[in-house]
Amino acid sequence: MRVVWEAPLADRTAALAASTAAGRVAVAGVDGTLQLRSLANGSLTAQPDADVDSFTDVTFSPDGRSLAATGVRGYLLYGVEDGGLQRFAAGWCTRAAYADDGRLAVAAGRRLVVHAPDGSLAWQPDAAGSTITGVTWLARQREVAVSGYGGVEIYARHSKRPVHGYRYGGSHLAVAAASTGRWICTGNQDATVHVWKTQGKLELHMPGYPRKVTQLGFDPTGRWLANNGSRDLTVWDFGGESPAGSKPRLLSAHEGIEHFAWRDCRVGIVASAGTEGSVAIWGVERMLPGMPGKPLASFDPGGAVRVQWLGLDRLLVATEERLMLVDLEL
Repeated sequence: MRVVWEAPLADRTAALAASTAAGRVAVAGVDGTLQLRSLANGSLTAQPDADVDSFTDVTFSPDGRSLAATGVRGYLLYGVEDGGLQRFAAGWCTRAAYADDGRLAVAAGRRLVVHAPDGSLAWQPDAAGSTITGVTWLARQREVAVSGYGGVEIYARHSKRPVHGYRYGGSHLAVAAASTGRWICTGNQDATVHVWKTQGKLELHMPGYPRKVTQLGFDPTGRWLANNGSRDLTVWDFGGESPAGSKPRLLSAHEGIEHFAWRDCRVGIVASAGTEGSVAIWGVERMLPGMPGKPLASFDPGGAVRVQWLGLDRLLVATEERLMLVDLEL
């Protein structure tokens, strides 16, 4: 492992995103600071006047020309090249997700808002019955899934009301959809993971977590689903007919899971940041179901809170006080 560069941060990181197309990393803080830094050396390139109070998410468009950031008092769109800034007052905004063509879906309070690639408003359905907690594009990117109280709702282009829904009682805190189009999953307030197969009526429920499940996500292939909610990072195998009756991989190196990020590859590599501040890299295909596994590599940067892959062998790590780019030399 080699530290390529590191830079000080003025705020504890709430969200982290990187774009090789833009050559930038965006760091959104819990106290409302938004910084853009160079991927080459970590130098500060911009610090927009966000006026959001506290951030919840940040993400770049696929071409790197713009970014979206959500927070407790609304969300913003920022032009990376021209510095143009649009602010939207929309209450508690939790997540934002770009489609491959640059369309942007935002969980804006009780509303789903979709922007065109140029930033203009494309469509906005009627308000949902509760605050939207998560948002993701489905496999063909023609529909958007949102999570909230009572399950998941699916919206199609220009639809005012959901065209489909997946129901299960309780508060759903996060949503993930497999790139295969076969599965939709949620992490829940009642410390469970809930799973729906998109074709047919198969529905699965994974209880037993000691904490609520606030983050879950599929790897790029759609085979592996990782989630927090316990001391270990839990990874479920969706490669067969279904994970019903199976045991998850248990990625055991932390006191709890602060954050995780999948590498953009086809071999099941995931990085995790623990609540104790260390970072671990895992190869899930080499691990046995139901058995605690050992990481491919681990290190302690001192208070890690967010991780983000940059290519195959480099990892951005945000700690309590600084941002660093690490060459993992795997």
